[in-house]
Amino acid sequence: MSIDGGAHLDGWTGDAAISFTIGAARREDTELIEAAERALRAGIRAPGAPVRPPGAPLSRPRAAPAGG
Repeated sequence: MSIDGGAHLDGWTGDAAISFTIGAARREDTELIEAAERALRAGIRAPGAPVRPPGAPLSRPRAAPAGG
């Protein structure tokens, strides 16, 4: 389950989210949540990293594989 909340106030936007499992978690689910948390922390720590819309890296067109 994921809970996400956001607010807009005086031109500022804040957002927070948390993901967790309900019941016995599959290993794949736990690994995905942990990988997302590591990626978030790495992005926050990256000095001078550009700020982009959250989906930008996922929506960028990719080149077709060679021979494909």
